[in-house]
Amino acid sequence: EEKVKAIKKTEDVSARVVHQCQSCFTVYDKLFGDPKAGIPAGTVFKDVPTDYSCPVCDAPKAAFKKAEVMLS
Repeated sequence: EEKVKAIKKTEDVSARVVHQCQSCFTVYDKLFGDPKAGIPAGTVFKDVPTDYSCPVCDAPKAAFKKAEVMLS
C-alpha cells in the first residue's frame, strides 16, 4: 500500500523546463519571458537573442543551462 501511495504522489508532480543562470541562479521561464529586455511571454530560450544577458548579474546567454522546475 505504501508503494502505491508513493507512485501516486510521484504521478501528481510534473516538471517544466526553464533555463537558469549559472552565475546567480536567476531563472528564465518562457512562460514569463523577460519584459524588461523586450522578450515577450511565450518566447522559448533558443529564440532569445544571442546578445541576451542575465537581468540580475549581466552574465551572457551562454551562462544559462537547462533545468527542470518541479510543479505540484
